[in-house]
Amino acid sequence: MKKIYFYGIICFFFLCLPAIGDDKASGTGALTLEEIVVTGTKSQHTLEDTPVTTYLVTKEEIEKSNAKTAGDALKWIPGVYIKSNGFARQSVNINGLPNEYTLVLIDGIRQTGRHANAVDLANIPSDMIERIEVIKGPSALLYGSDAVAGVVNVITRKVPEKRYVAGKGSYGTGDAVETQFNFGETLGKFSYTLGAGHQSSNHMGDGYEYDADNAVGNFQYQINQDNSLSLNLNIYNENSDYLDDTKFNGTIGIDTKFSETSNLKLNISEHFATRRDIRPNQSPRDWDYDNRQALLQYNQMFGDIQLVTIGAEYRQNNLESTEVGDQDENIVSSFLQDEIELFNSSLVLVIGGRIDHHDQWGTEFNPKGSLLYMINPETKVRLNAGRAFLAPQLDDLYKLHPHHHVSYWIVGNPDIEPETSVGYSIDLEHVWANSLLGRISFFRNDIDNMISSREIGTYETGESIMQSYNIDEACAQGFELEAQYAPIKSLFMSAAYTYSETEDKAVKKQIRNMPKHTGKLRLRYDNESYGYTVSSELEYIGKMYTDKALTTESDDFFLLNFKVTKTLSDHINMFAGVDNVFDEVTAPETSRYFDMGVSYTGGVSFRF
Repeated sequence: MKKIYFYGIICFFFLCLPAIGDDKASGTGALTLEEIVVTGTKSQHTLEDTPVTTYLVTKEEIEKSNAKTAGDALKWIPGVYIKSNGFARQSVNINGLPNEYTLVLIDGIRQTGRHANAVDLANIPSDMIERIEVIKGPSALLYGSDAVAGVVNVITRKVPEKRYVAGKGSYGTGDAVETQFNFGETLGKFSYTLGAGHQSSNHMGDGYEYDADNAVGNFQYQINQDNSLSLNLNIYNENSDYLDDTKFNGTIGIDTKFSETSNLKLNISEHFATRRDIRPNQSPRDWDYDNRQALLQYNQMFGDIQLVTIGAEYRQNNLESTEVGDQDENIVSSFLQDEIELFNSSLVLVIGGRIDHHDQWGTEFNPKGSLLYMINPETKVRLNAGRAFLAPQLDDLYKLHPHHHVSYWIVGNPDIEPETSVGYSIDLEHVWANSLLGRISFFRNDIDNMISSREIGTYETGESIMQSYNIDEACAQGFELEAQYAPIKSLFMSAAYTYSETEDKAVKKQIRNMPKHTGKLRLRYDNESYGYTVSSELEYIGKMYTDKALTTESDDFFLLNFKVTKTLSDHINMFAGVDNVFDEVTAPETSRYFDMGVSYTGGVSFRF
């Protein structure tokens, strides 16, 4: 049966070949290596010269894929595994580590997770996204705790140079409805972008009908050539018979340019989230998260070869819930990064360190070093090494009484200790004629006091009682193989394979819900003459343990998606797609509430 998947991809490729020959506008192939990214060093680099390996997902790629959410858009990055338990539930796992080891940002501002500390990427509709930047490996130097496996930075649509109106409407399996409307313009020194959308579905099962609204606003005022003010707002609300979630992000930014070689940025942000859970035969549960952050960053160039970045950050996190009461934590941080270019920029060295003072766990120092060596313009080596510190979550510590969750009970553990990790990675990359990129990467993370959960008893109902505890030593290591090929302008192909081994050294077994083997294949063909795009995406997920005792393995499986987009005019597109073509339903991807089989979507988008 699995051969069918590969035959489908091969047939798609050969069906494209005649059209490729007829596409007179195709031109020569080109990879998008000149795109600017900022997340890896908090300074501007192109993809080809960034010292920290960065993966970029552009809005054009999102529009041409089946991506409905930020999670969908990330599925095709090597080493990234989007774990889902149904419609609108997506968390990101990088290089074999669970989601709590990856820091998720929206416009550079950290997000707070809820259940299992997972930031739900399905809360971010694809039409709100300008681009997504992903870096892998320890990144605590610039971003603090949580940035152990990597960082995902979702950057929303920015203020436009001229007025525009855009929108989209779609309908799909499970009565899934999505509408999105965006508008923006520039009025002298003031510019803004506004967006609003609605998503709904009954695919999640009786009582869990999904109904959500979002709104985003980005505003900028250019005081003069060297000074600007910005305000970014993001609101999300989700409702079902049992759940009511609201999230808000607000950031005020000041950007001051002192000279051609120095600038200062100040961001003050607030993120709060509320959740009410009312399920049959259970007591209502409430959570209120309120996280405040202030970040000051100063950049100074010294000559043409050295850029120094100095920063200070303050974070206050508060959690008030029926399970833990009222708890908070405060973190004060400072960091220094020195970026030096040597030997006519053929060698770039980035070194630095961060000091975090946690009001409960004391002071931690996290150094990091990165190196980019250009053997020649086409061949590059990147090395990264760093330390990270991850404090226990407030609800892991302070759940003083057992609380019910689906089929078991959870109780806190005030004796758990923070985690520390040391990570390393090495990448070798080569580009042939700006049309073929090959990359091999090796990575390793050694984690002390890794926080996991185990059964400590049985509740009066007969269900298990679970509690967090520290694994003395754990390790995540592996390698990736990746290729990107753009032989002509209209055709893009990529393939990747990742082997990730993440184990508790005491039991020498892979941790739960983390596959050792994953593979990805993408094909996209753009026919400008006839105005259509065809894309296909194949994902392989290997076997994984699905039970807490690490005795039961799931079957491996393939997911195959197709999408066709047709241009009807200069301003209107029509699209249709199918996800999970062969209706794979597997244990890791379902729960008693969800059944994610084959699904169809069709719709129309416009931009004027």
